[in-house]
Amino acid sequence: MDLQRLDAKSRSPISSRLAELLDGLETIKAFRKQDVFSSNFESALDFNTSCMLAFTTSQRWVGLRIDSAGMLVTTCAAILVIVLNDVIPLSGGIAALLINWTLNFSITLQFLVVAMVESEAAITSVERGLQLTLLEPERAVSLESDGQLDREWPRTGEVEFKEVTARYRKDLAPSAKKMSFRALDKERVGICGRTGAGKSTLTSILFRLIECEEGSVILDGVDLAQVGLKEVRGRNNAMCIISQDPVLFSGSVRQAVDVFGVHSDEDVKGALEKVRLGEFYDRSVENGGSNMSAGERQLLCLARALLVKPKLLILDEATVSSWSGTIDIALKEERELAR
Repeated sequence: MDLQRLDAKSRSPISSRLAELLDGLETIKAFRKQDVFSSNFESALDFNTSCMLAFTTSQRWVGLRIDSAGMLVTTCAAILVIVLNDVIPLSGGIAALLINWTLNFSITLQFLVVAMVESEAAITSVERGLQLTLLEPERAVSLESDGQLDREWPRTGEVEFKEVTARYRKDLAPSAKKMSFRALDKERVGICGRTGAGKSTLTSILFRLIECEEGSVILDGVDLAQVGLKEVRGRNNAMCIISQDPVLFSGSVRQAVDVFGVHSDEDVKGALEKVRLGEFYDRSVENGGSNMSAGERQLLCLARALLVKPKLLILDEATVSSWSGTIDIALKEERELAR
């Protein structure tokens, strides 16, 4: 059973490495790193093959032992019929029936073992489901106090961190510790730092992807921890993010830009025209934007932000994969949002 579990676990790296190869094929060729990625993929494939071979070999080993046990039972039955014939006289038909039943013993035993193994294998799905139930759930999507919020909240983009401490897991060190700062409305704030300094952690705290262990985050006078997640992440004109890796949903471009379907067609077309993608309105998005360039996906995310008109706009290296023309368009529209 452990070998079967190991076989299942070793398949995941194969899928992830294959996805990496397909997503970054042009970059891999450009930097001539085919041998490195090919070697990594072959290593994952070899490990999975080793696990599969061990599992198959163990099955054959069990099958051989079962057949041997069946042969032993049949032999013992035949010997007992001959030796004890004087003590327990049996007719030829009864003796033949007894030996015939013992011949089926190995088949029955093999089916029993296979059924036990398959039952235990099916339980692994229950184990994985149980592991998911042990994860700490997110806070409530909506609260009763949400009805008391001002319909126009937030009226400004002023945000304040007060002694915020947060960590990704309880067994890890804090990613942010006693962090305090204040950003005024219409103010541009740049956050710089090395890898792991906590730049993206600020975004996770703002959208409550991780909860504050201590302190509070105040947006336009409202503590974000005291409202439901729907108000934090889904309220119109509140917060929006353009991330380093553009996130698009498969479907039409309109659905990718207006995710919640609350804006009119004219507004969506206007947002697309502002980012020079007006002709994309009737196009479709395939596999998360695989049919578009990185710059076009970035501009669609910018169009999404222009449509929402957020009071607080977060840019997480938003133009890292864009060319100079895309950057100029993005900067121009971002200045319009900041006015």
